[in-house]
Amino acid sequence: MKHGFLFLLLLVFGFSSVQAQSLSPTEIDRISRTVVKVGALDAEGDLFASGSGTIVNARGLIYTNRHVVDGASDFEIYILDDINEEPILRYHATLVTLYNEVDFAILQIDRDARKRAVDPDTLDLPFILQAEQPVVRGEPIYVFGYPELGNGFLVFTQGQITTVQNGNIGGQRLPIWYQTNAEFSPGNSGGLAVNQSGEFIGIPTAVQTEDETLGRLGGLLPLSAAQAVSAAGFGSDNAAVDLPFAPGEGGVEFECDGATIQNGVEIRIKQIRPSYTYTVTVIGLNDFDPVVMVRETDRPDRAKCMDDSTDMRVSVALPVLGNVTANSTSAQLEFSHRNNDLVDMSILVGDYRNSPGEFLVMLEGLAVTPYDGAGDPLVVNLSGTMINAGFLNVFMLGIENPLDPLILAVDESIEDVFRDPGGNYVYCDNAGDFSSCYGRTQTMTRTIINAADGKEYTGDDKDAAVLMSTFNFEPQPLVFLMSGYEETQGKYIAVFHMGVR
Repeated sequence: MKHGFLFLLLLVFGFSSVQAQSLSPTEIDRISRTVVKVGALDAEGDLFASGSGTIVNARGLIYTNRHVVDGASDFEIYILDDINEEPILRYHATLVTLYNEVDFAILQIDRDARKRAVDPDTLDLPFILQAEQPVVRGEPIYVFGYPELGNGFLVFTQGQITTVQNGNIGGQRLPIWYQTNAEFSPGNSGGLAVNQSGEFIGIPTAVQTEDETLGRLGGLLPLSAAQAVSAAGFGSDNAAVDLPFAPGEGGVEFECDGATIQNGVEIRIKQIRPSYTYTVTVIGLNDFDPVVMVRETDRPDRAKCMDDSTDMRVSVALPVLGNVTANSTSAQLEFSHRNNDLVDMSILVGDYRNSPGEFLVMLEGLAVTPYDGAGDPLVVNLSGTMINAGFLNVFMLGIENPLDPLILAVDESIEDVFRDPGGNYVYCDNAGDFSSCYGRTQTMTRTIINAADGKEYTGDDKDAAVLMSTFNFEPQPLVFLMSGYEETQGKYIAVFHMGVR
């Protein structure tokens, strides 16, 4: 499903040279029947993407990736009948839960191929057992799924765990990412990785490629991390969860075109120069209907707002999100100021109906210049309603050489690098490089932005992205310093992927 750029997943037809006992053909066939092909349907019922999933109980509960289900209204479930034939459409499924803090989602089979209701208790489907022992570096693994390279057939490959990366989830320190030398390719997102005992250990999720050497490592979401976010009560959409704050708590309130917005968020651009023109574009995801206001931070009377903009030609293809295109409910404003001094400008965004949801805020006209000192401070006032959403993702796409984008989250003094509640520094130089980025990083080499200026911009391995889970944060200003590595300078586009709940 949304397997553009970052989430290029699983299984090219080569095998690694791992010298370890393999699963027997009988075991491979047995496990294969627990892996399904997932078809994503839009609101009109048309198939627009596909991925993989794994049945984890006899009642038809399916584990997959979040980006496999993003943007879909319904799901087709294809199951193997003959192991050497393509899978057959047998069921439809409904989204149970999706998670923003890790790339994980849960589906439930609830209808047959003709969309007639079925009782899950009568299904008695083959399912995979979950591993109880932790995974270690060097351990052989086996991967199953439906890559596009497989021409519709299930594909099996093998490799080793090359890296185990720990992180914090719900106050626990545990593995949050595995890397493997098993080959991945598009279409296998959400598939299955098992250990030598044929037990479920992880979900194939991403691939990191080094362009010069063509070296690549596949990324797996550990099953233990997926279970940890579920046990911690995280999740969104159809799941009933305990939110860290009361719904709407701390949301920004403002008036626009006769509507009172109460669930708003604020992004503040500090010290912008006079006579420069900037453009903000807000695109709602799913049913979010955005309203945007721009005003001088210290002069709220100097403001303008927009609900629905027309004839927009803006679209983005970003890590985590896939393809997002502006529509009739999107909002866009140009803004500047005429003061002689540097001025702070606030961008306020909310839903016209005060509904929860998620959205993108794209800022054009920004540049790292010799006059900026350490960089451009973009301040997000993290509220309870944003913390409830569970995520905050910040992207910096360089559009002018020689800028090498660098994002640093800093304190309000802009002197010290900010640490998350687990004590980890929040920063990113080259997105997709775990050694130079905070948390669960994803490359921006396949990023495409069709901007408001009418130009198309593409990402590369120097662009930066900070992907954050917000559930453990307290309400506070988060200052993102948009800068250049080794003092490089040039123009850039900033994109915020945010939510309110």
